[in-house]
Amino acid sequence: MRVVRVFLSSPSDVMTERRRAQRVIERLNGEMAGRVRFELIRWETQYYSAHAAFQEKIPEARTCDIVLGLFCARLGSALPESFARIPPDQAGGHPEPYPSGSAYEILSSIFERGEREVRGEPGRPDVYVFRKMIPPTVEIGEPERLAEAQRQWAGLEGFFQRWFRTPAGEILRAFHLFDTSDELERQIEDLLRNWVRANVSGSAAIVWPIPVKGSPFRGLAAFDARYAPVFFGRDRKIARAIELLKDAHEAGEQTSAAAAASG
Repeated sequence: MRVVRVFLSSPSDVMTERRRAQRVIERLNGEMAGRVRFELIRWETQYYSAHAAFQEKIPEARTCDIVLGLFCARLGSALPESFARIPPDQAGGHPEPYPSGSAYEILSSIFERGEREVRGEPGRPDVYVFRKMIPPTVEIGEPERLAEAQRQWAGLEGFFQRWFRTPAGEILRAFHLFDTSDELERQIEDLLRNWVRANVSGSAAIVWPIPVKGSPFRGLAAFDARYAPVFFGRDRKIARAIELLKDAHEAGEQTSAAAAASG
């Protein structure tokens, strides 16, 4: 079984989208059990001791197979002065601070992949960046929050203009746009399914030669060893049922279960 480490990088203003990414991972892990298992790394699911700053304790995104960057209206928290800096060859000749923790995770992963390709090694990690196209909202009656929101928005715009597109609108690096959490969930699921098909051997759909072996749909007839490749459980339906229960729980709705004999 192939274990694929996925790092989820983002500021704190896309927590709903982070949970949607977790949902996709759980769905695919149920469906692809025994073949592929995604291991999702989320900074907010861990506790960090106080002997070091947060970013120093979070696993390095650049060591993973896939890095997913999610942004909306914030760039993220600033890093300590002592933290690693953007290398001179990437920063135009002089090292400079990474503008935030999320920016560090994304950029260091992009730099790592470039260095690996120069050395003739397999490209890793695959970095995908998504940005929510919803204007930020803030309470105008609180000057400090308004100033912080403006600072974060300016930082995010500067980050994209520096590393992903020019002031003239030319695209430097690919990124993806979305409007709703539902749309992002579909995009991430499509992305991961395509990634598995392209990178994990033996993950292609099963081909069953009907003229040679007959129909794989047995009706009331028994399945024997010949039909093992097309005898599946109900992983997708189970995953969907779990999602519906989670949705109901998050909405504060009551749920009930019915138990009966098989069939």
